[in-house]
Amino acid sequence: MAGRVVWGFLFFAGFIFCTTLIGGDEVFLANPEMKGEAVENTGLPAGWDKKMVFGLETVCDFKLSDGPDGKRAISLEWRYGGPRFGIEAESKNLFVSGASYEFSALFKTSGASAAVLNAEALDKDGKTIAEWKSKPLTSSAWKKTALFFRAPQGISGIKFYCFNEGQGAVSFSDVSLKKTDVKLETAFPIQAVCMPVEIAKVIYGGNGEFNTFVNAPVPLSFLFKGRAAGKVNSLVVEVPEEIRIAECFNAHTSLLLAEVPDIEKTIRDGKGYRRYTFKNPRTFRILQPSWAWGRVLRMALLPENPDSVGKAFKVYWYIVSGETKSAENSFALNILPPMPKTSNPEKFQLMLWSTHDIDFNSMDILAKVAGIYEESGMNFRARNSKGLLARDDFLEKRAWKMAMTMTDYMHYIFAAGGKGWDTLKDKVELTIGEDGKVDKARICPQYFINDPDFKAYFKEKFLDRLKSVALKDGETVYLDGEPWQPMEWCYCERCRKDFAAYCKLDKVPSFSEIKSRYREQWRDFRCLNTAEVIKMHSDLVNENFPNSKVMDYDYVVKFNKPDFRNYFYNVAKDPQLNEKYFDAHVASYYHYIDKDAFDMIDVNVKNLKKDYWTLGAIDCAGVYLNAKEVINPAQSRMLILASAASGAKGSGFFPGMYIDGKFFLAIDRAMAEIAVLEKFFMQGRRIDSEVRVDFLPYFSKKIQSAGREIEISRPTWKDITGYRAHSLGDMTLISVFNYSPDKAVFTKISAKLPEGKYTMLEPVSGKRILPASGKGSWEVSEIEAGALLDVAPYDVRFLLIRPFAESDTAIPVFADMAGMEKSFEAAKKAFTGAPKLPDTISRDSLSIDYDDADNDKQIEVTLSSTTQKLWINVGSGGTLSGWQADGVTLCDPRNGAAVNQKSMCWDYFWLPEYLRVNGSELESMSIENSGISDGTASVTLKNVLKKAPLEIVKTYRINSSTTGFKLLYDIKNTGDKPFSFSFWSHNFPGLCGDKAGADVSILIPLREGIKILGHEKGSFVFASSENYHPGFKAASIDGMLAGSRVTAQAVKEKCSISAEFEKSQVMAVYIWRQSPFTLEWMYNEVTLEPGAVWHTEINYTCSTK
Repeated sequence: MAGRVVWGFLFFAGFIFCTTLIGGDEVFLANPEMKGEAVENTGLPAGWDKKMVFGLETVCDFKLSDGPDGKRAISLEWRYGGPRFGIEAESKNLFVSGASYEFSALFKTSGASAAVLNAEALDKDGKTIAEWKSKPLTSSAWKKTALFFRAPQGISGIKFYCFNEGQGAVSFSDVSLKKTDVKLETAFPIQAVCMPVEIAKVIYGGNGEFNTFVNAPVPLSFLFKGRAAGKVNSLVVEVPEEIRIAECFNAHTSLLLAEVPDIEKTIRDGKGYRRYTFKNPRTFRILQPSWAWGRVLRMALLPENPDSVGKAFKVYWYIVSGETKSAENSFALNILPPMPKTSNPEKFQLMLWSTHDIDFNSMDILAKVAGIYEESGMNFRARNSKGLLARDDFLEKRAWKMAMTMTDYMHYIFAAGGKGWDTLKDKVELTIGEDGKVDKARICPQYFINDPDFKAYFKEKFLDRLKSVALKDGETVYLDGEPWQPMEWCYCERCRKDFAAYCKLDKVPSFSEIKSRYREQWRDFRCLNTAEVIKMHSDLVNENFPNSKVMDYDYVVKFNKPDFRNYFYNVAKDPQLNEKYFDAHVASYYHYIDKDAFDMIDVNVKNLKKDYWTLGAIDCAGVYLNAKEVINPAQSRMLILASAASGAKGSGFFPGMYIDGKFFLAIDRAMAEIAVLEKFFMQGRRIDSEVRVDFLPYFSKKIQSAGREIEISRPTWKDITGYRAHSLGDMTLISVFNYSPDKAVFTKISAKLPEGKYTMLEPVSGKRILPASGKGSWEVSEIEAGALLDVAPYDVRFLLIRPFAESDTAIPVFADMAGMEKSFEAAKKAFTGAPKLPDTISRDSLSIDYDDADNDKQIEVTLSSTTQKLWINVGSGGTLSGWQADGVTLCDPRNGAAVNQKSMCWDYFWLPEYLRVNGSELESMSIENSGISDGTASVTLKNVLKKAPLEIVKTYRINSSTTGFKLLYDIKNTGDKPFSFSFWSHNFPGLCGDKAGADVSILIPLREGIKILGHEKGSFVFASSENYHPGFKAASIDGMLAGSRVTAQAVKEKCSISAEFEKSQVMAVYIWRQSPFTLEWMYNEVTLEPGAVWHTEINYTCSTK
């Protein structure tokens, strides 16, 4: 998502006092019950269509499913990207202005998703004149949600949507639209949010704050939607008397004028305040029902006295419409000292997609604000409109880097309106969606690049746009094409005919043939089309601005995965194919943060030939980011440093506005660090493999088991730490990254260097690190043994090693090894995450011990009796990695099979879908309890999930009299809101070796008797209910479960494993019959209130006869 920024929350329609339904015989929706077969290509019934929100980069699935009482439902399942998408119900437009209506549906949710109903009233031109939204609701059981609204005057139609808001799944059923005699409390006519205060609420746990500088104001923005009612509508801001609002201006480029407030003195909290009342600001004249670009007032707040540094104030604000006052809002205002004077890099640069919150009318204020950006290396300006040319000139004279960020001209709204459009518009070919309908929002891509009349028109429009903002030759142009969901468009005759020629087919394929037979070819065809669109843009820039660079906004690609091209089914943009047409990539890192970003920057830089830039997001949750993707200032610094250290040529942020003072300080720090280290990053040689960086545990213990020594350690640093190493001449730089939000990490850094003496420096501060107090240089042997250094939470530590010079003895000292050792010992002593290690016990023919059977340095706890032995992999999700019974190896981690096919008792989640195989199944578990009592040996493990508010407590039990074990689960909601999930137990091992899959029979109890699967290949699903099997289509169900015991039997080896579960809890049993096979089961979805626990048990038995 780049381009224009339309930020915001949605607000609820009003409050209901009474509801009496009337006019029940009228049917306003085309297919409210979702009846009929799925329409070919869309997969939805007639009268329903998909609703994607432009710019959110959402990847999702829509599936027909079973609703309550035998009714039909549609399931909306989030996969990736922006957490908002939906389905649209076709209406008959039989609405009466002034009448009240109830729009309702049954819904159920899973994971972190909420169900929301939305309605939009349109005028005769198709513009939205009113919008209503229901309260977001969650429920694992079917529940009703309703939206009440009154149809306004002047409507020509109303659109109705059922939305999934969040990262999970929502199903809708039994949708209804009826007239109602409803009394509504009219919602306040204007809503507003304050930025970047809303971002701070997410970062700091709901506490709004705003940080600005004593000598230079950070822009403060108020965003509005709704309509101005009555004669007087005002924004009121009350600030302490020590603070003044130096300017407030209208952000829309058609306005830009400053607003002059009424100012009066008042008292708040016993202190003197100034009340600024902005009556009927110009932006109120152009408000829209939804959040829209430029409906914003921006302000500069300055302290009256420099003594305000370090002080915290409270600011209040609200809206007044006529005699009515909105709810009052407030935030903390912190006054920071002036930004420190630091250097910026010569080559590594930052870009911001937009900087138009700085467009103050006062050149004095603009200069003050510009100084903040200049100091932090963000003196980048995207030209925007003729009305801003004076400001552009002002900033250009201050050596700002000027550029142009373009929009996606394949969208009709952006392509329209140029010279000659009136002549061309009736000939423009629009896309045909997968439902066979014309999509008025998009232009056919093959028409876009091939029609000579359109190409001539587009050339003039594109160049007029660049010239209108006075783009100069040598200034960079940023392209922004976003061809998301290419499998859903464009299926017009032109596209299908061109596709047939591309594939050398004998005939033009239909929609359904393309989707069923030529998916991969269509994906690649669309990628090729995108490349041609990029070429078309780049050629125009190169021909008319030969010294200007072209950069393309694209996406992270997991080139390290063999199936990376499948990502292009989501967005048809292949950066390897496209890069021959532009100069550099600017890749979206909105959904990749911390260690994920650290790894992916490296992967993409190594797999692309052109320069690579990263583009993170500093923005609020709720539109294209979820709360976990909202980064804090420290994370913004680390993204910049990871980019530089991994070979990127620059970085930046979207939208480029709403940047708080604390972010400016963090970004300034990153750029100052890169200024010192840039030659290593830009000119040095990467030598990661030539140095060693060990991330040291706070807890480590060696234990003896069966004559072997096993070492266990905590924390596990692998997924939250990393390093980069560079050599430049005879110098070596190591950059160590710690992405833990709350734990410092100590590292042992070592390298093999030529003989001689060396100096170690912390290069940014320029201070020395000594091997011992008073010892001025390092011997080669000491460097080989390693230097101990700490890295604070969310921080980066740099270490520079260079040949020793006598003058180095005059350099101040940063640390010595004795001091570091002392700090490390103190940290280990304070660490509270050490695992509870049960004592090895042997009693009553049972024993509890340790092993490391797969030599991965993660312990397995073993439970043994006279007939069997279990290996429980504590360091990998508490899976059962080994099981020997009566001399037969049932699963063995050393047999060479894939890890999830050589072990069992893996803890997955079927719902919410984003938790499926999300990494938590591999997380290290803590040992909570163990012991032998009353002929039973047991061990209890615990895992607190990182990606969901869940805690898994898992207990294994064996006894001395039987061959088998009992597995007990207690899953707790550790969050502060209800959470829904479906647990998924995965899987049985490849019995007797991974090549025995073909010789295994699977026994499933069905209503008609025991089903035996022998040599059949493929997937099989057996459900407990005809109407409830989320994630599985009705056509995929192979039978109905009747019992609670499933068995896998190795026929030749005469051994079997059976599992008995609580049938009332199980939703479906799934079998994958290949070599090796899997046998797994999914549980019914449950919703847990905060603190509640879900319990289940599984009995495993084994027979070797």
